[in-house]
Amino acid sequence: MIEIRHLEKRFGETEVFSNLNFRLEDGGRYCLMGASGRGKTTLLRCILGLEKPDTGEIMKSDPNLSAVFQEDRLVEFLSPVDNVLLALSGGRSRAERKALAVRALAEILPQDCLYQPCRELSGGMRRRVAVCRAMLAESSAVLMDEPFSGLDEDNHSRLLQWVLREQRGRILLLSSHDPEDAEALGGNVITI
Repeated sequence: MIEIRHLEKRFGETEVFSNLNFRLEDGGRYCLMGASGRGKTTLLRCILGLEKPDTGEIMKSDPNLSAVFQEDRLVEFLSPVDNVLLALSGGRSRAERKALAVRALAEILPQDCLYQPCRELSGGMRRRVAVCRAMLAESSAVLMDEPFSGLDEDNHSRLLQWVLREQRGRILLLSSHDPEDAEALGGNVITI
């Protein structure tokens, strides 16, 4: 569970958002929507603890969160498989973790690029690697900032369906400008 109470954030004299109140239940799917510049990214950064709100509270039943940022934040010289392995925690052998990474990536990427350095991949392929890494990380919630930007319609749809299959009872909160994403998530929209 993540609960937001009376959250406010300003940058100087500019109010980004004020008096935000909502609750995200475990296993819930939510779409954060709003016009550009309304604070979607800032809110996600506040929930992740990367930005401090001016007032209000953010309560989390489990602080272990994973994220997809607007920038892919991949290790450029590593392959997609190795980038995903960075997010997989212990408890399994390296061979098991690698098999999990390969299986997941093979569902959303062409097989021939699984071991190429990420710097050689297209923007859309890199985006899918970043989403895969966040979804496979052990976490109680996955926060995604416009995770499908830069993807064509087919890859957007396929990746969204893959994300929903990989949710595994966690909170899923993604920001988007696409009403179809909100519909695919079950219509749970948070508008700011």
